[in-house]
Amino acid sequence: MTSNLPTTITENSLVDQLKDKIKLELVNLIPEEDFQRMIKTVSDKFFNTQYDRYSGKDKCSDFTSVVLECLREDVRERTKVFLNSSDWKKHWDEEKKDKVVGDKIVELCKEHGSAMFLGFIEEMMQHVVTRMRNSIY
Repeated sequence: MTSNLPTTITENSLVDQLKDKIKLELVNLIPEEDFQRMIKTVSDKFFNTQYDRYSGKDKCSDFTSVVLECLREDVRERTKVFLNSSDWKKHWDEEKKDKVVGDKIVELCKEHGSAMFLGFIEEMMQHVVTRMRNSIY
C-alpha cells in the first residue's frame, strides 16, 4: 500500500492534502447532472461572448481577452526588437563625420517620399484655400 503523504511532513503538505481531500468529497456530493451543468456554464462563460446590458454590445469572451493580451504583448516585444535594430536607428557615419538616419528610414523616404510630402501639405493647403474662400464671402 502506497501513501500519498510526502516523505517529509510539513504543515503546508498536510494543508495541501486536506484541500485535495475536501475538493474530492465536495465533487462527490454534487449529483453528476448538476456537476456537468456547472462545468458547461463555466466553460460557456469562458469561451463565449457575453452580452453587456450596460453598453448594449457583446463583450469578448475571457478566452479571447487572454489570447488578445498574449498577442499584444508578443507584438510589443517584436516591434521593440524590430525598431531597435540598427536599420531603424540613427548612427555615426565615419565618412560623413555625422549621425545619419537608419537605412530603412532612408529607403522608405526614397520609395514613398513624394506621397509623404503630399500627405504633409495637402491638409495645410486645403486649410489655406478654405480660409481664402471664407474671407471673400
